[in-house]
Amino acid sequence: MSPSRPRSSCPLWSAVVVFIFSLEARAFSVGSGASAACHELMIHEAFLDYICPEGTCSPDLPAGWELYQPDEHLDPATRKIMDSEFGIFSDRVKFSWPVKLAHYSLREGARYNDTYGNGISQFNDLRAIHLADFNQAEHCLRSTMDFGPDGEGDVSALKRCRGFIEEQIEEAIKAFERSSIQREEMVPVYIEFYGTINVLLWGGFFHLGRALHALQDSYSHTIRSDDLSRIYSITNYLSCIQNGKGIDHDLFGPCHSNAPDRCLASEVEPLHDAATDQTRLLLQAFTQRLIHGDQEAIKNRLDQALAFQPGCRDSIGYCGSGWVPLFMKEVSLTDDLWIANAIGCTTTGRGRDSSATNLLFALLELIFLHRMRRKAARR
Repeated sequence: MSPSRPRSSCPLWSAVVVFIFSLEARAFSVGSGASAACHELMIHEAFLDYICPEGTCSPDLPAGWELYQPDEHLDPATRKIMDSEFGIFSDRVKFSWPVKLAHYSLREGARYNDTYGNGISQFNDLRAIHLADFNQAEHCLRSTMDFGPDGEGDVSALKRCRGFIEEQIEEAIKAFERSSIQREEMVPVYIEFYGTINVLLWGGFFHLGRALHALQDSYSHTIRSDDLSRIYSITNYLSCIQNGKGIDHDLFGPCHSNAPDRCLASEVEPLHDAATDQTRLLLQAFTQRLIHGDQEAIKNRLDQALAFQPGCRDSIGYCGSGWVPLFMKEVSLTDDLWIANAIGCTTTGRGRDSSATNLLFALLELIFLHRMRRKAARR
């Protein structure tokens, strides 16, 4: 006899609970009406450090980049969005359109790993993305295949994470080296209060932003040494929500935790700062590779950022890492999935269509966006 499928009356209170839980990103969060713009802030800080050495900003891109910029045929939507996005952060210098486009494309690349162009009210689509086994490397998390004794799962997960970063870097290089009229890519982007639209982004910086997202997540999704220089173990989202509290952490690794993803929390600040520093350093290494032909720059940078120390598993306390208490908070377990099933979502990310639930998500999104805008206005 096959197991019966859980029934659900799809109560609205369950939808509310799931919506609130879903706002906790499985990574440093991306900006929305209800979550902090962690990835965007790290990208922005690193980008300004890169184009404003020693605090002196030029309105143009650093020397060498002009050889790789696309032709100026931006559509009105892209131009308006990139101007508004950059204006949020800085009005010190009247930056040129290539600088603004590079900045905006990096930010949207970093956002894309989490959203794929979806808004926070498009819950089923987002859930499908985050529950896909092959997407875990984009967040430097274990897939269901990354398990085994003596750190075998850590090694394979780290290989996948690094592989994704290197793949996106190669895509970025290819995009930069196209002819000037082919250097832009059409990408779906979600705009608050408007929806998803297609905008033209600088392809090279978009793919580089995707690589930087994964590198940043290697700090919020791995238990590291106290000085953050070495990875001890990579966390697991999928196996934990599928198997719950009985999981063998020596085999499957520590469960993903929401706590390290809260980049504005004081206890997470060192992780945020280290991820920002590595973002800046990888930007520099990428420049060395693309403009100056240094084939070892990126390899050396990733060797340092993703250095792994074997033997630090759960049964021996992850080698005494001081970060363990943080990662033991708010772990992702089956309970979260059970709540999601109450409104018809499954582990494949497909849920039963419910106009009432979809409407509720949309209304809740408007409420959160309005609340966050009011807070911003009072600052």
